[in-house]
Amino acid sequence: MELLEQLTAMIEKSAFGEQQIRPALATLLERYNNRFGSIPFNEQRALLRWLERNDFPAQETLTLSLTLEELFEKQHRQPLHDNERLLAKLVAQNRDSASAVESLLHGLINAYQSHNNRPLDNLQAPLQNSLLNGSLSEADARDAIASLTESFRDRFGRSPFEREESASVSHIDSARLASHDESN
Repeated sequence: MELLEQLTAMIEKSAFGEQQIRPALATLLERYNNRFGSIPFNEQRALLRWLERNDFPAQETLTLSLTLEELFEKQHRQPLHDNERLLAKLVAQNRDSASAVESLLHGLINAYQSHNNRPLDNLQAPLQNSLLNGSLSEADARDAIASLTESFRDRFGRSPFEREESASVSHIDSARLASHDESN
C-alpha cells in the first residue's frame, strides 16, 4: 500500500508536471508489461475513455478502426467482414436512396473491372435471373429490353435485331439516297 500512496502523491501533490510524470508512467507500464505480460488495467475501457474524452474525433476513430481491421486480417488470415454481410450493411446504410444503392452497384462493377482489367463476364445474368425467378415484371422486362435496344442503336447505329451486313447496306443505301437528293 505504501508504494501506491507514494505514486499517488507523486502525481497529485508533487511539483512535477505532466511533462515529467507521463514518461515515468509510460516507462513503469512498459516494464510492468515486460515482467508480467499484461497491462494493469482494462485496455479496451481505457481506449473508449480516450475516445469519449476527445468526443470521438473522426480521423483518429477512422484510423483506429482501419488499423484494427488490418490487424485482424493479418492475425486471422481472413477478412473481418464477410462479403454478404458487408454488402447487406452498405445497402442498409443507403436504404432510403435508390440512387445511392445504384451508385454503390456501379462503383462495385467499376472496381471489379479496374481490378481485373476486364469487364464482367456475364452482364445479362442478373437480368435473366430476375426475369426467370419472377422478381422482374413483364413491364419492367419490356422497359429493360427497350432501353438496351436504344443503347445498342446509339452505339452501333443499327437495331440489334438487324444483321450487321444488312445494316451496312442500309447505311450505304441511305447515304446514296441522300447524295442523289442533293444532286437533284
